[in-house]
Amino acid sequence: MKRQMIFILGLLLIQIMNFSCIKVDGITYRSNIVDLPKEVTRDRTPWAFRINLDERPRNLVLALHRDLWVTYDTENSGLHRVWTGGVNFNGIIYNNAHGVQPNSIGTPYIEDGLKNSPWRLTSDEGVETATAEYEGYIIKNNTITIRYTILINNDFKTVIEERPEFIRNAEGKLGLHREFEIFDLPNGYELSYSIRVNHLASPEDIHTNGKLRINKMKTNTFEWGSSFNLNGDLFLKRNGKTSFQTFFPTGLYNLNENILDDKDTPVATTPINDLEMSGKDLIGSLGCVACHYVEKPLLGPSYNDVAKKYDNSEKSKRYLIKKIQNGGKGVWGERLMPPHPHINDKTASEIANFILSLDQLPEGEYLPGVAIDFFDIGTKLERQPKLLPGQDPNVSQVFPEILFQSGNPDIGWENQVTDDFLHFERNFIMKVSGYLQIEEAGDYEFRFIADKGGSLKIDEEKIAYVNNIPYTPWQGGDLSRFNEFASYLDKEPEVGKLTGAKFLTKGFHKIDIDYYQNLLTMALILQWRKKGEQKFEFVPKSALFHDPRDIKPTSSGLKEIYKLEAPGHGGALVSVHPSFDLIPARPPNFEPRVGGMDFLPNGDLAVATWDGEVFIVSNVSSGDPSRMSFKQIAEGLCEPLGLAVADGDIYVMQRWELTKLVDQDGDGITDYYHSFSDDWSTRPDFHAWGFGLTYKDGYFYTNTGPSLGPYTKKQAPDAGKTLKISITDGSFQAIAHGYKAPNGIGIGYGGDIFTTDNEGTEVPTSKLMHVDIDNPEEYPFFGNSYVLGKKADGLEIKPPVVWTPQNEIGNSPSEPGVLNVGPYKNQMIMGDARHGGLKRVFIEEVDGLLQGALFRFTQGLEAGINRFVWGPDSSLYVGGVGGTNDFTWEGKRFGLEKLTYNGQPAFEMLAVRAKSNGMEIELTESLRVGDGAAPNDYLVQQWWYDIDTEGGIKQELENLAVKSVSISSDSRTIFLEIDGLKPDRVVYINFIYPVLSVDNQQLWSSEVWYTLNNIPSYKGVVEPTNFVRIDNNLSEEERKDGWKLLFDGKSMSGWNGVHNNKSSDSWKIVEGLLSSLKAGNAIFTESVYDNFELEFQWKVEEGSDGGVFFRVPGSIPIEEIQQSSPEMQIIDDQNNPDASVSQTHVTGSAYDILPPTYLIAKPAGNFNHSRIFVSDNQVQHWINGIKILDYSIGGKIWKQGFENSLYQDNSNFGNSNNGHIVIANQKGKIWLKNIRLRNL
Repeated sequence: MKRQMIFILGLLLIQIMNFSCIKVDGITYRSNIVDLPKEVTRDRTPWAFRINLDERPRNLVLALHRDLWVTYDTENSGLHRVWTGGVNFNGIIYNNAHGVQPNSIGTPYIEDGLKNSPWRLTSDEGVETATAEYEGYIIKNNTITIRYTILINNDFKTVIEERPEFIRNAEGKLGLHREFEIFDLPNGYELSYSIRVNHLASPEDIHTNGKLRINKMKTNTFEWGSSFNLNGDLFLKRNGKTSFQTFFPTGLYNLNENILDDKDTPVATTPINDLEMSGKDLIGSLGCVACHYVEKPLLGPSYNDVAKKYDNSEKSKRYLIKKIQNGGKGVWGERLMPPHPHINDKTASEIANFILSLDQLPEGEYLPGVAIDFFDIGTKLERQPKLLPGQDPNVSQVFPEILFQSGNPDIGWENQVTDDFLHFERNFIMKVSGYLQIEEAGDYEFRFIADKGGSLKIDEEKIAYVNNIPYTPWQGGDLSRFNEFASYLDKEPEVGKLTGAKFLTKGFHKIDIDYYQNLLTMALILQWRKKGEQKFEFVPKSALFHDPRDIKPTSSGLKEIYKLEAPGHGGALVSVHPSFDLIPARPPNFEPRVGGMDFLPNGDLAVATWDGEVFIVSNVSSGDPSRMSFKQIAEGLCEPLGLAVADGDIYVMQRWELTKLVDQDGDGITDYYHSFSDDWSTRPDFHAWGFGLTYKDGYFYTNTGPSLGPYTKKQAPDAGKTLKISITDGSFQAIAHGYKAPNGIGIGYGGDIFTTDNEGTEVPTSKLMHVDIDNPEEYPFFGNSYVLGKKADGLEIKPPVVWTPQNEIGNSPSEPGVLNVGPYKNQMIMGDARHGGLKRVFIEEVDGLLQGALFRFTQGLEAGINRFVWGPDSSLYVGGVGGTNDFTWEGKRFGLEKLTYNGQPAFEMLAVRAKSNGMEIELTESLRVGDGAAPNDYLVQQWWYDIDTEGGIKQELENLAVKSVSISSDSRTIFLEIDGLKPDRVVYINFIYPVLSVDNQQLWSSEVWYTLNNIPSYKGVVEPTNFVRIDNNLSEEERKDGWKLLFDGKSMSGWNGVHNNKSSDSWKIVEGLLSSLKAGNAIFTESVYDNFELEFQWKVEEGSDGGVFFRVPGSIPIEEIQQSSPEMQIIDDQNNPDASVSQTHVTGSAYDILPPTYLIAKPAGNFNHSRIFVSDNQVQHWINGIKILDYSIGGKIWKQGFENSLYQDNSNFGNSNNGHIVIANQKGKIWLKNIRLRNL
């Protein structure tokens, strides 16, 4: 009986085994399905994400397991690649790499070119390729469902769902499980999917419960054995689920990227641990940049930070090797880092060696030559500039010596030009970093020549400097051409600005050179000699070394410098607009790089980050970060740069898809990433972003970027356009075209759509444009022909509403939008990601075109502004962003704040309007009497831009004379009568003479840029003031307003010398200027003053030092003046050493007590305008129309500065309630004019 039972069971087992195998055309595969894992864990967050990959756009990548990665092509709705090895995350958002995109690492198990749809419909009429639309994916319980739809006969919509998963079989082989389910397939149709598998060890590694038709099979032979490639069709069940499983051979892990198809010759794979690669290369190839950068933290800390924690011992290295392999936290940072068991000891050792080497460079192990960075500035450099932080150099490389000379390329003498300065010829900066190796200690003298200018430091001590050396004839590079400026070249040197000496010990000494070049001849030369030697020699190559870490990443384009002009008056603003309060809108630990944001109906703020996440910020309007909270609701999006809320739903603009975020189960987290619209063409270029998103009246509006990399000549037809997308069905139409980098779209003036574009090819400078949505037939072309090519020839280019002159008031404009608070009704604002802050635009329509005035508006924010939105509390919420050179302001990377209108008045230009005979300026407040009344109080220029240029080059720049100035009765409107205005020009107006409001408010910004597309026919009213500003004179109106002259330019009346010496020879009148003849002297006013405002103009010669004292008691010796009363310091900030001692010694400071807010005095030889306001104990210092210091004598801030000053032991200092005004000259020469005073 037992034997019979055993026999029966054996037959059943054989039968079952036979049923589990299916034989088709002599090929056997299995029909049994391996069970899925009961619990699913992922090794990466996010594990499902959208990116460009392997030069293909619109990928859905799934990191199902650390050894199994899958990517789906959503354009063709099918599986593209299955591999082991991971992704090399290249690109600005991942590792700051410019111009590149991610690529997969390793050999594919499955590789399908997927040039067409893999779906097939079979019916009585035959087989046809079915176009499947990718609908999105659903993530629940750590599993994913991908959804497609197929429209059959334009009537039936069949839904397909696919669920991929990682599996292992009983033999331990890893595999991919794909489960398909279809819904609503009409009768009479059968649906199949084209299957392609590479590297099968055996056909029996395929398992399916569906019908598989095998079309092609190929055997591949390798050193380690053979594998099979298989093509076939999988027919899906009409009812129920169809599973398809593929198990892959082991040992295929490979760093090389291979695309194997039937025509390729397979490449023998090599395990990663046998590759000969450096630690740095391994880090790049293994995709470690997904979590760590060398210099900056990402998910984990920077490698530099790790290196600083450990010495370069074997013990440290062994410890790091284990951490690399086993994962954990505490070494890389507090975030749990995943294990890497596939990395063996040899590979991990190479990585650890590289990391530890970053902080291990012992003295004496420097490399030959000096490291030099070149920065292309593109604007005139009159004196030593200062770079804005966070910018990569254009070139960074090693040079063997410091000997650079080149002739003059600017006046037709190109044959004089050498390649010493590479391709740089004008308007650039060089920064030299290196070490001098001293073999013998002693005093060394240095001769430093920098044409046009620069400075030399050794061990952080300034040794020599040159400022704007005059043009020197080339003379074949003979150094004698510098004799006029350095007479010591052939004889004993005189101590001066071109020479310096320092005692140097044996060893290495840090050397730093800052060099700048403007125009004409160029030279940077360093020579030395030991003290006592007769001849200077060039510093030899053998003495020059560098730290290899001083070689930096590079990027193209012009670099930005700090302007030396006052904020808002020739220079960028630095603070928040006075009519707005800046209030926090970020909860603690929330640091978003904002790509888009909008408010939900309940008042919560939805924020998309450039990194690919979406957050909900609750209680954001409270203004109290401790009461706010944030919650991540979505992740894995591809660089979203737009978000909009429509009908309560959140929509996000990814690079190439408008995605609707759907919470299906009510837990607040996105379950369904619905591809709402993605039918436009695109390319996998780094620059082909989807820019911005706004919603109005049933339509979304967004911009598409063209390609700027290898796809520049293979543009997608829909690139560089504004798209209008229906919320009803996701259909789109292009409504504007011709953009280069349109990172901004919004609703503005008149409720219309406005866009911004960034400077570059065929965009000579950035601009704001108008898209008339009420005129759908217009389809405006904005000038960039990347997409159209020659088809753009002859197209009319619609002019911008405003041009934004490059680096003057903008660089990378972002979102535009409406401004409707306070006096700014129906005006506009726009952000700037790289120039920072917000700009304001006044718009008017002239002859059917919009044009207007561009103003500085606000700075002082957390980061460069990328997006903003008006909140339900009527506050403006501003979101910042930051990346590398092309996408950062002052090196900042994130920000979220709000600006709330506070009703406080700001004195500024409210509007500028064009007239046929000039320009009309409307102010927010009335002018002070006499201010802005003279034609020479204004600088007016005009120019135009050539579409064939870039970099903001102004064409036919010309100054325009102001014929007359007319001021309205309320002193709030100024009309400048100007001849010579031309259409299609930018008109620039600047108040070059300081002006104040009637309430003594400073002008927020003195400049405006008006884009004059058309000149109107209506005239401005001319009622001239007939005021002429003459030195040392007052108008009748100014006298009536209480002003009196303290110096008339003709006599010393009203002034006494030291000890009442009226005939003092220390001061003299020279050509209408009150001039000091020698240092160490002062003059007093005969009268004493208590409360007053004093204004005067002054200049100093190079190296001079002086000051203005007030409330000086009696006439006392000059050496006692400083110990008696406060002083407003006047000094040559660049060349007088005292200005480098402390910020309390620079121009505008309360000397040795309080520093000024800004350092904005013009350099030696230029006139500055100063104002001192004294009312009881309240004192203000002003320079060139800007209040730079405001303090109360005896107040808290005053006491803090006084207690650390030279005067701390003088209890009577500054206690006088009245006294003389004293002008003192401690060093050099000082000249003054237009000295006037008004008692308060």
